[in-house]
Parts: sequence; C-alpha cells; structure tokens
Amino acid sequence: PRRMAAPRIAEYVVNEFSSPDSSVKITVRNVLEEEVPLAAAVNRATANEPQYAGRIIELEYSPPTQDGDSHPKELVCLVGKGITMDTGGYDVKVGLRMVGMHRDKVGAANVA
Repeated sequence: PRRMAAPRIAEYVVNEFSSPDSSVKITVRNVLEEEVPLAAAVNRATANEPQYAGRIIELEYSPPTQDGDSHPKELVCLVGKGITMDTGGYDVKVGLRMVGMHRDKVGAANVA
C-alpha cells in the first residue's frame, strides 16, 4: 500500500534512528543502475509513479568504545531485501500466489 512505499519506509527509519545521542548513522540513497542493476531494473517500473521509487537504506551502528579501544571486537553485516510494491509489468503469478506478496518487505523490516 501507498502508506508504506519505499520513500515512506525511508522516512520512518530516519525518524526512528535520528536523535542527537544515537550511535546509528543513516544513509538513504536512490536506486542507481550502476550500483545495483537488478534493483534498478525493478525500480524502472516506478518511472511514472515516483511515490513508489525505491530507496537504498544503510544503517551503520558504532558501539561505544571501552577502555580506550576504538575498534570493535567483531564485525557483523546484516542485509535485508524489501520490495514494497512491484508496480511494473504483467501479473504473471497464477492463482492465489499474489496473496502473500505484501510480506516481501519483511527481510528489510527485520534488519531495521
């Protein structure tokens, strides 16, 4: 639904993690074909519907330092893909296969 298309999700994430004492750096970018060509291919369907245009959201957490050591003990990378609305092309899914498609954003939502 429109209320949680990619631009709104990006706005929500920024609002949730933006505070003066936050240890989370947030970067929101448009989908660029040079960087993520397959995501850009899906995103082309939004050319006439900018309210659905995709976003790349990066969250970087910097833990507080302890004992003067500014290096983390281990690095963890979490990746979540979320498709909020595929507005392009034909509906090639048969029968009731479209019923659960609203859950395509779960991977990205779990990471955030």
